[in-house]
Amino acid sequence: MGVVHKLNLEVRNFIIEQKSSNPALSCRKLTALVLNNYKIDLSKSSINMIIKEAGLSAPVGRTPKKKKKHIVMPQLPVLLEDASFGETRILEDERQKREAAEAEKLRLAKLEEERQLREEELKKAQEEKLAQEKAQALEEERRQEEIRKAQEDKEAEQKIKAEADRLKALQLEEEKKHQEEELRKAREEEARKAEEAIKKAQEEEVRRARDEEVRKAKEEELKREEEAKRRAEEERLKALQIEEEKKRQEEFKKAQEEEVRRARDEEVRKAKEEELKREEEAKRRAEEDSARKAEEERLIKFGGREQGGAPLSNEKLPQLENTGIVFLRAIDSIIGISRLIAVAIKNRFSGAGLNIDDLTENIIYLPLLQGKIEKTLEDKLNGYLNEIEGIKGINLDISRIMGLSLQEARCVRVGLFDGTALYLDGQFYSVWSSPYIPYDFASPVYNLKKQIDKYFNTDSPVILFNAPGYDIPSQEFFSFLAGLEAKENSINNLTIYGNKLKEIEILPVSQAKKHYFIFGVWPWQFTECRKVKSIGDFRMFHLAEQERDVFIADIEMEIHHPGTGKHISLKGCVLKTNPAEKTRLVILSNFSREVKKSEELVSIYLNHWPNLDEAFQDYSHKIELFTYTANSQRFFDPEHLNLGLTQASSVKDLFRDYLKALDAYARWHFLPAGYEDKELSVAKERFYDLGVRLKSSEAVCKAEIVLPEGGYSFDKDLAYLCRRVNEREVFLDGKRFLAQS
Repeated sequence: MGVVHKLNLEVRNFIIEQKSSNPALSCRKLTALVLNNYKIDLSKSSINMIIKEAGLSAPVGRTPKKKKKHIVMPQLPVLLEDASFGETRILEDERQKREAAEAEKLRLAKLEEERQLREEELKKAQEEKLAQEKAQALEEERRQEEIRKAQEDKEAEQKIKAEADRLKALQLEEEKKHQEEELRKAREEEARKAEEAIKKAQEEEVRRARDEEVRKAKEEELKREEEAKRRAEEERLKALQIEEEKKRQEEFKKAQEEEVRRARDEEVRKAKEEELKREEEAKRRAEEDSARKAEEERLIKFGGREQGGAPLSNEKLPQLENTGIVFLRAIDSIIGISRLIAVAIKNRFSGAGLNIDDLTENIIYLPLLQGKIEKTLEDKLNGYLNEIEGIKGINLDISRIMGLSLQEARCVRVGLFDGTALYLDGQFYSVWSSPYIPYDFASPVYNLKKQIDKYFNTDSPVILFNAPGYDIPSQEFFSFLAGLEAKENSINNLTIYGNKLKEIEILPVSQAKKHYFIFGVWPWQFTECRKVKSIGDFRMFHLAEQERDVFIADIEMEIHHPGTGKHISLKGCVLKTNPAEKTRLVILSNFSREVKKSEELVSIYLNHWPNLDEAFQDYSHKIELFTYTANSQRFFDPEHLNLGLTQASSVKDLFRDYLKALDAYARWHFLPAGYEDKELSVAKERFYDLGVRLKSSEAVCKAEIVLPEGGYSFDKDLAYLCRRVNEREVFLDGKRFLAQS
């Protein structure tokens, strides 16, 4: 018989579930199933008791086995050969009586057998019922016994627990004493071990020194062998490079010859033009001499003053505190047109001693100054405008300068020595794998060429807003950094492309020269592809140019590319705006600590990219917008401005048109989306007529915008304008310009 107390609720539920799903299962089969699933050996009576309690028992006892029925085969009558008909009938009657007797006997036997079978089944049912009642009684007795034992066990457990608590208290006391003793012994042991460690360290140092000498000797031998192999390989590569260089030189020679031919043709053409110009110049001078004499006579007649104007002098014009002039001057500094116009005027104007740069700038902004400057200054500017109107051909020079300088550079193609190429956007946000870069990141050609000359032909570092890529850095980024390092695959050439991806100019690069770089990595970038080698403690750093404090910590980080196996180890700093927040940005560079400390890296990066989070949101938004609407997007195109740059345009009209172009460029690139199609009058009303306070220090010129006292509705747009201007690293009068709303 099985052990009843092994039963639990899970086993009971299993038996009931199996019986419910398959009523034909017997107690013996259920015993086998329980043994296989739960390793519990139950008796059939225990299982039967569970089935009865669940109301799943069959209404009768066992199903009797069906016995095979005995079928009496009919017998054919026996026919005797020489018997008569009467004898045959007698025999047939006797046979039928005999068969009837045998059938009756079989029926009675079958009834007797069925009676005995029912008695046997009834007896077995009674026996099983008695067995079940006995099992139930035993089960009840067992339960009572278990309850009694559980109570005894509980009382015993409480006594044991109380004794255990007492022993535990004693043990804790003993352990405390033992720990104190162990601590004393440990200190003594530590002191002994320290002495032994010092002794072993000294012995180990001697052994290591010997091993190091042996290792160095072996390494030197290997190095000599590798050096020999390397030199052989270098010789082979050098031979290939010489061959390639010869090919390039031949191609360059051919190009030079072609260039010389073109130059000779150009010289001939220019000589003819110069001859014509000299003839025209002689005529012009003769006309000017006669005009000058007439003007001198007129000035003498009117007491030395210009009629309708003021005498021109070389004194510097006062700085006009007007928001429109401040912002448009900042934008003009990256387009460069006013400076180029001033140079063109100097080349043609004979008025020595005049401050042509300031006069030219103020002539451009004269429509914004109506009624805001003194009459004498306005007359002076009008007099200067009349003077340059009289310069023959100056309108053609100004028109040409405007047409060339208003076109934008969409990107720079960086060609590497091995023939591969990558791309930089016009504003140096990041590195790109193709030239299809958002138009919003384009830059005026004048400003881009200044940046390229600064970054690639001097020791100034290339300052990228951030490294490209999310989960892993791009392969082009690694190639660009390697090209700047000029170790394996240096930069061969730089090609500027316009918004229509038409080649504008190819610029030379200082060959075989290491260039420096600085870029930002966001905390969520390259999490699986970066390894922090070391990081220091945070310290406060005051950013003087922006008059704010940041918190930095030195860091050394390795970034690798899982696809190519390339890796680079860089130094820099971790940046926070306050000590309680998480890391905002990691600034990395290939400068050594001795050359540039973390404070200098932070100052260089934040003075170029001062906005961080907002700048990244704006950058990401522009990329996303370009991704989905590239085919329908427009770009800044001077041809669509209706400037009317023709030979018949007067200088005054050209200056007015340039002011319109400056305003269009400001609305296109420095104000939020939606201002592109507005008019100059809208920007003048909302932004250009605001007051401004200029505060200059030794290195910074800060413009603080004065908002109207009655309320201002465009503060968000104005703040956006200030942030975008500050990101262009504008310099006015040699000082870093920063705008603040």
